[in-house]
Amino acid sequence: MVLIQAGIHSGEIDGKDAVLMLLRDIAMRGKDHLLDAVDLAVVPIYNADGHERMSRWNFPALRGPLEKGFVGNGRNINLNRDCAKADAPETRAMIALLRRLDPILYLDCHVSDGFDMGYDTTFTYAGWGRYAYHRTGADWLMTRFGPQVTQALQRAGHSPIIYPSPVDTREPTKGIREAPEGPRYSTGYGDFIGVPTVLIENHMLKPYRRRVLGTYVLLEAALTLAAQDRAGIVAAKRADRASRPATMLVRWKTRAEPIGWIENFKGVASETYRSPATGRV
Repeated sequence: MVLIQAGIHSGEIDGKDAVLMLLRDIAMRGKDHLLDAVDLAVVPIYNADGHERMSRWNFPALRGPLEKGFVGNGRNINLNRDCAKADAPETRAMIALLRRLDPILYLDCHVSDGFDMGYDTTFTYAGWGRYAYHRTGADWLMTRFGPQVTQALQRAGHSPIIYPSPVDTREPTKGIREAPEGPRYSTGYGDFIGVPTVLIENHMLKPYRRRVLGTYVLLEAALTLAAQDRAGIVAAKRADRASRPATMLVRWKTRAEPIGWIENFKGVASETYRSPATGRV
């Protein structure tokens, strides 16, 4: 079973359109083979209340669609921070579904509102796999999922990379942050319960059509790989859950020294100036 969710932030709605396109093509356009060896469950609109609060002023930094949903649910809870607390009924329902299905792969679709860069489709996992609580599943994500999905996206003309979250958005020269994700996020929660989990973060300044098509390619590649590797993923989950590590990391501090380098990063020029509107830098 592969589980895909979209619209937890209903202004970041690329995943909904991409997964509905994929379902259409499975049902009507000859891609039913994708389900020959793996089942698929889809939650296209996680945050239904936020989805209906559409406005052209929601998520103004995102380049399309014209009108977008709202970040919070009907009680203004940010569902993307609620996995551990489970304050919202939507979160409790999603956790119940996740536990019931116990998928071999769990994908969460978003759009980044971070800094400008030359990539359109990015993705990540708990701590990029390095600091994951459950190691065997994390190793599969790093050694199989990441390379396979990257190749599929590149073949389709996209520019993918592991999600580059800046250490300091005001000072890009400080580098990119690599850290474990806490259990309030889907990636951290999935890691804690031993389910390989992927966060998809398209780039906000790329055209909406390009972002949706990138998500489509990634989801199709993920389904294909999950079908190929299903026995190995099941074994990895079994091994992870049997290991029961003695400690569970929920807090951390940034290391002073970098732990690695990304060669030829496709960044853009940056400058700092004082805003004539606020008078602040």
